[in-house]
Amino acid sequence: MAKVTNMNLELTTACPFRCPQCYCSMENVKHLALDTAKKALAEGAALGLQSVSLSGGETMCYPHLLEVISYAKKECGIPGVHAAFSGWRLTESVVTQLLEAGLDSISISLNGSTEAVNSLTRQGYADAIRALTLLRDMGYEHTTVNWVMHSNNVDDFDDLVSLCASFNVELLDVISFKPDAKAQLKSVPSQEQLLTVAKKIKNQSGKPTIYVERCYSQLLALVADTKLFGNFNRGKFRGCTAGYDAVSVNVDGSYSPCRHIHYKENYGSIREYMEQSPVIRALAACDETVAEEPCKSCRFLLNCRPCIGVNTEIDDRIAFKNAYCHVNG
Repeated sequence: MAKVTNMNLELTTACPFRCPQCYCSMENVKHLALDTAKKALAEGAALGLQSVSLSGGETMCYPHLLEVISYAKKECGIPGVHAAFSGWRLTESVVTQLLEAGLDSISISLNGSTEAVNSLTRQGYADAIRALTLLRDMGYEHTTVNWVMHSNNVDDFDDLVSLCASFNVELLDVISFKPDAKAQLKSVPSQEQLLTVAKKIKNQSGKPTIYVERCYSQLLALVADTKLFGNFNRGKFRGCTAGYDAVSVNVDGSYSPCRHIHYKENYGSIREYMEQSPVIRALAACDETVAEEPCKSCRFLLNCRPCIGVNTEIDDRIAFKNAYCHVNG
């Protein structure tokens, strides 16, 4: 029986920024139809949906944002309703409305503790800092900072953690960067950088709590590795969950396994998609038994399921491998 635990809703392609790795802008804007969003949420709830992420583009550009949040939380009873923002146009009034609608957490995207570092991969530093200041001053206790790890911002990690602590950020979400709009990976962290950040995450105490997203399974494997007890990053959900229990509803109403796997398909319902899609079947079969190099000979083979989106975007095929990963040298 189909089961969906996590869902991403791509609400809009609109964004006032032009970040180096992104495809979004204020040109040829598309919004997810409200009835399509509600249908997806209702179907997801019937399949056991536990968490929905509302994304863009810039989420604040979506004209039905409050209605979607309220429907997800109050009509569908979804336990976790989350949204990511750049900080653009977030005001005390807007934050109050978001929380009253039922939003469980507010994430602010920030790739550096300074504008110089942040601007290497993302725009909107001033908006992000203004939003973090606002949330702190409002006494909001569930702020998350989304940090996409690149080779060019790793040395800033300690300063970013300190910055988050100064704004009373609850969670620092460490995210692996995906192929950019041109299907390129230009700033992959080195083995030394991965090991350094993993050690710092292990030693972190107090706020913020540092969370490594599931699809950054290489870093998760390093963080979970111990000399005495082996590696705790094990099992079916040790990494990328595409093909298992996740679905992305794209701005045009099509479905894909993940917002970073752009194999879009159209079905009458999410249940039909999860049960009938050949892409979902191929992903479900993509495990360590079919691993390719460099993953096949990696010592973390059983502790990592690498991001499948890397291969689908660069090689246009589903494969258990990440040729750009340096975790094993």
